[in-house]
Amino acid sequence: REYVDERSGRDTQRASFDWSANTVTRRYKGATRTEPVPADTQDRLSFLLALSFFSQKGEPISFHVADGRGMSRHTYRPNGRERLATPAGEFDTVKLIRKNEGSGEVAEIWLAANRGYLPVRIMVVENDGTRYEHVATRISQ
Repeated sequence: REYVDERSGRDTQRASFDWSANTVTRRYKGATRTEPVPADTQDRLSFLLALSFFSQKGEPISFHVADGRGMSRHTYRPNGRERLATPAGEFDTVKLIRKNEGSGEVAEIWLAANRGYLPVRIMVVENDGTRYEHVATRISQ
């Protein structure tokens, strides 16, 4: 029902979803905005769960992603399978890629097929070349 992004040195972002009214209220830097929410909308965390479910079909996956700053359309395309070594172990993965039209931003996500398509590596390269990478270091039952 609510997505909150709190980081040191940054303003907190909030996205509150009212599914019965089909609205999202976004809060960031003191501004509040309520707007209609498309039915396929996810927040910045739940979209990873949606990818886990829908990536198994081997088809492009598309939905809106909302956070406190805004909403954008994301389309992830399958990019093959890879054997991936991480500190958490080796995994047979499905690789997905998202390229933003009109910008240089690219996101790549590796989902462990034998672990319920859990994301085990995420890499994002922003327009300015800044690179963020998340890698699984431990997975426990």
